[in-house]
Amino acid sequence: MTLRLPFWPLCAAVFAVAAVAAPPARAQTSYRIDPAASQIVYSMSHPTHRWSGTSRSVSGVLAATGTALTGGRVQAPVRSFDSGVGARDRNMARETEADRYPAVTFEARSVTMLPAAQQTAARNATVQGVLTFHGVARPVTVPVRADVSGGRARLTGSFEVTLTEFGLARPSLLGIRSRDWIALRLDLTARS
Repeated sequence: MTLRLPFWPLCAAVFAVAAVAAPPARAQTSYRIDPAASQIVYSMSHPTHRWSGTSRSVSGVLAATGTALTGGRVQAPVRSFDSGVGARDRNMARETEADRYPAVTFEARSVTMLPAAQQTAARNATVQGVLTFHGVARPVTVPVRADVSGGRARLTGSFEVTLTEFGLARPSLLGIRSRDWIALRLDLTARS
């Protein structure tokens, strides 16, 4: 003898069991960058010396789902970078046309989180996005370390670009030009 159950009540029971068994979807959380706890540092090199400049006027947001970084947008005013030498900073602002292109921005397009042994630990990730500097937008890939927990997101990472790919001339001293690369280091803290 075959037991026949009505079709619709059976379907409703299957969906109810599936809904209870499925884990709830996690919502994406936005974290606003805290300028008092964040900085972007650039470094450059000339055959006679190296120097760096720091901006503590960083703004933007980071996005995460659970402990996984999912995106973000970061910016800093070009004039906010301080190398400790006023003449150099004024020259940098003039050469980068800071009045015409007042900010350097990075917008994440995709984030690949590397597997973590513990979900609460800081995790390595690769962020692909677009860096806009001197009016030129270029794709960049940034290896980062992300720690998202307790209402806070912290992101650190560094990468290099060249001045010429952003349409900038290499600075010179004593008739000798600096190296073409510029290294950027991010240390960002954001709060939900």
